Amino acid sequence: MSELFHLLGHDCPLGTYPAPVVPVGRLGDKLVAIYATTSGAEVVEVAPDAHFTLHDSDTEDVLRNFSHRNQRLFAYDANHVVAYNVSQEHEFYARVLSNPSDEIRNPFLRLALAKATRDAGVVRRELTDCAKYLAASAPDLVPSWYEQERASAVKAGIEDYELPRDAGALLERLDFAEPEEKGLTSVVPNVAIVTPTKVATRRASSKIISVCILSPHPSVLGEFERILAKASQFMVIPKQLESTPAPDLRSLDPPKAQVYVIDAHVGRQATGALLTNILERFADAHLIVVGDAVTAEAYGYSLLRQGVKGILTYTEAREQLFRALPLVANGGFWVPRALLSGFVDSVLTSQGRRLKSDSVTSLSRREQEVLDSLLENLSNKEIANKLNIAERTVKFHVSNLLSKFGVRRRADLIFLTLQRIART
Repeated sequence: MSELFHLLGHDCPLGTYPAPVVPVGRLGDKLVAIYATTSGAEVVEVAPDAHFTLHDSDTEDVLRNFSHRNQRLFAYDANHVVAYNVSQEHEFYARVLSNPSDEIRNPFLRLALAKATRDAGVVRRELTDCAKYLAASAPDLVPSWYEQERASAVKAGIEDYELPRDAGALLERLDFAEPEEKGLTSVVPNVAIVTPTKVATRRASSKIISVCILSPHPSVLGEFERILAKASQFMVIPKQLESTPAPDLRSLDPPKAQVYVIDAHVGRQATGALLTNILERFADAHLIVVGDAVTAEAYGYSLLRQGVKGILTYTEAREQLFRALPLVANGGFWVPRALLSGFVDSVLTSQGRRLKSDSVTSLSRREQEVLDSLLENLSNKEIANKLNIAERTVKFHVSNLLSKFGVRRRADLIFLTLQRIART
């Protein structure tokens, strides 16, 4: 990497500030993103028209001595960006979290940054605050979350916790006044979002989405945790895969969650074994697979046939995962348009383009007829004419079908049915 790197700006994977950000600039004649590590720098080429935040002249001046080989960036806002040495990351994040003027209010982001400090006291404080937040908004999620978080931090070498091993005992000790002092206007129902330029208040979601991330690589788990720390609606349960052969993943006992994000780096056969395992244990689980090869036609079709509802490359996951999760958790799909279209065509071709949905016990005869008509891509008016019923009656049946299949959009209803047909 002898070419000169010229820093132009940064990408903010979390979508909000303050946050760790990724340096973006020119390396020779290429636009690249840089990921500095203790052993060097990983360079990822990005598209010339990629969206990222350009630094203004003042920020460029502050960062004129930025070293892409051994420094990373942290942004308080779009143009208040500081560099720090990778070798001093522990100390840097300890200072960030101890400075009240930084006003990092999201408890899950604070916990993710606390882990980077590797300081038992800092982690203990932020872990407790997250538990308080969850206990007030979604107490039933605390035990599994606490168990996983505590285990992952201890495994990372942070052993001096002085916290009870049992989540129930932890909840008995919690003082719910402390998060408000930290900057959370209240745990529910309102959360104050404060940046250096504006103050806004939003209605906090009453529904926490539990997300289990499965990967053999601690760096991938850490990256996704930081991405999802953007929104307090996600309860992240990281699970490092100790062994990746397919038979081992077939017998793995994964934590229970609403959505599972699987790192496909374990290989195609192993990924398939893990997907089958999860669906057998938790039939209502929603699955997202992330990997470089997953959008290839044959691999992507195979994943969709197994019941996967989200497919992302690693680059797409950095930008889209936090938006894909709520949609997938509610029964929707987050799949590249070309892959989705090709999959639908493959199912139609294999069925001779004369599709009939499998009979669903809870569907009435008329609902079954409406569903079969939807698979023919007929409009409500065309279905009404075909079945000799009023158009508003069709709308009523479509609404019932959406409710029974647990999806919100007509397109998701059609695709979910096609997916089930492909798996039979």
